[in-house]
Amino acid sequence: MMPLNSNIAGSGEAAICTPNSPTTTAEEVNAATVSNNQDEACSSTLTTPAFVVDCSGVDGGDWLMRMAADSKKRSDDIWANIELGQNKEYIEWLQRWDSFLVNHVLQPLPSPNTQMKTLVRFGIPHAYRGRVWKSIVNFLTNNIQAETGKGYYACLLKKAEKIQDTSNLIRTLPTNKMFEKEDSQKAQMLKNVLYAFRFHNKEVEYCQGLNRLAAIGLLYLQEADAFWFLVSCVEYLQPPDYYTPSLVGAVVDQKVLLDLVQEKIPNLWVHLRQVDVDLTLFTLSWFLTVFVDTLSHKIYINIFDVFLCEGNKVLFRFALALLKSVNQKFWMVDYKSLADIAFNQMNPFPAKAIEIKRANYMAHFKSVPRSK
Repeated sequence: MMPLNSNIAGSGEAAICTPNSPTTTAEEVNAATVSNNQDEACSSTLTTPAFVVDCSGVDGGDWLMRMAADSKKRSDDIWANIELGQNKEYIEWLQRWDSFLVNHVLQPLPSPNTQMKTLVRFGIPHAYRGRVWKSIVNFLTNNIQAETGKGYYACLLKKAEKIQDTSNLIRTLPTNKMFEKEDSQKAQMLKNVLYAFRFHNKEVEYCQGLNRLAAIGLLYLQEADAFWFLVSCVEYLQPPDYYTPSLVGAVVDQKVLLDLVQEKIPNLWVHLRQVDVDLTLFTLSWFLTVFVDTLSHKIYINIFDVFLCEGNKVLFRFALALLKSVNQKFWMVDYKSLADIAFNQMNPFPAKAIEIKRANYMAHFKSVPRSK
């Protein structure tokens, strides 16, 4: 069977014809560029939704060199896309997704099962991501959506109309053109989602990580669906108290991660102890933002795919994979190599072991008196 995806989009991923296209198409997100004076000329249509080259502080001959380098990058991307379209492994990957989704074209996707997990671990084609994400989100939040009713999100927005606090929103995905200005459509949608969530879950106060999660959802989902995407991440996929003021859930997971580093990568553990490096100083943000602040979009978006499908446990897998790849420069790491380490080289990886470690550390944390 020939894949439905016969054309390669400029995004570096397949331009797939589907009855349930994402809210932001590959063409739309890749057409967006920065238009601030010289920055307009040196902005780049990258392989990710509206992410641009940072040209601040570049002028004169340096600016021309940067523009030339950017043009070469675009040319290289075009040729890479052509070669990708002729790659047998890539075509087979598209065929597997086409076959899976054609079987569910007139019905909701099934709850995450073995077949779906296997597919998702290899990544979701760009044009199918919105549909797959929405299906998973609806599965996770089905009960609460049924309880609250269809008008729930609109009702939350009504309550949030008087909120004026817009601090920190401009720092959300700062290299993404869609969130570059506070008066942009996506930025306004982001405010709506965050304000609505504030009234939905009053135990969770504002946390920078929530910005990232909601913004990623808005790249592929409608506003109301992005709200439920955020609910899924905070209330169903992450353990309790991850985004509360104390961040206790996330802090406890850093303790669990250190135990796993000692078990899975003992040489690195010994070295870190010798040089007195505290991993948690930077791994905490990995878990709070699902690697958004650390890895490139084309890598972390695939991690988001797996995170939605399998939950918090995969964050440990990818954190360990990233640490095991520490001898490489982070920007040279690709998703395929990380996934191979995460899902093959890190086995066995029983979820029960993580749950036991987490419970022990949480009990200890709660037993220690806190200063007021």
